[in-house]
Amino acid sequence: MKLRIATIISTCLVVLPLALAGCDEQSEKTAAEAGTVKASPAYLEHFGQPPTPEEGTCFARVGFYSLRDDPDKIRAVPFFLYRETGQLQQLLERLVSGAVPLPPESGLVSPFPEETSVAVQSRDEGGVTLDLIFNDRQPSGQDLKAIAAVLTETAVQFEAVESVVILRDGKPLPGAPKEGYRHAPERVSAVKSPVLFMVIADWQEGQSGPEE
Repeated sequence: MKLRIATIISTCLVVLPLALAGCDEQSEKTAAEAGTVKASPAYLEHFGQPPTPEEGTCFARVGFYSLRDDPDKIRAVPFFLYRETGQLQQLLERLVSGAVPLPPESGLVSPFPEETSVAVQSRDEGGVTLDLIFNDRQPSGQDLKAIAAVLTETAVQFEAVESVVILRDGKPLPGAPKEGYRHAPERVSAVKSPVLFMVIADWQEGQSGPEE
């Protein structure tokens, strides 16, 4: 038997399933029975308070994509994760996978060529090192700048990450700062007015939550 829960959320884009209670069910639940959601400061800045899941714990985070009409700018999109560990790697894999739908009305495009992979190579006090591999088409210089901005802003939302070193096939990106990339708010475009979308979560009875 499968359980299916659907609801309407007001944000800009659906990127991962979030299981939410229906209105009638929520009215019957007490605060103690409801699930919990933990949002990063970046999520709160761009999207405000996230919806609360029916049960369990989810983590509201953000990733970024380029603006179609202004490739020098990037914009946040919401991601909802269900595993507490390895969240940065989870987000990076979603961003480069090409699996996230970017409808024309979103105004967003992915700067990542197909068959791109990225991995958290190491983390130390105050920083993280990411390793990019382009297996197919090589990105343009403009795309490389956008990729650096996307990866940096995604990474610095996590506590204690202030700088991001990005390697391309094991070597620093051309023109990369020696101390690593840092938060650059001037490159981040504000989220536009919300668009309604439906969030659907599907999972087998007995599972603790939907698959990632």
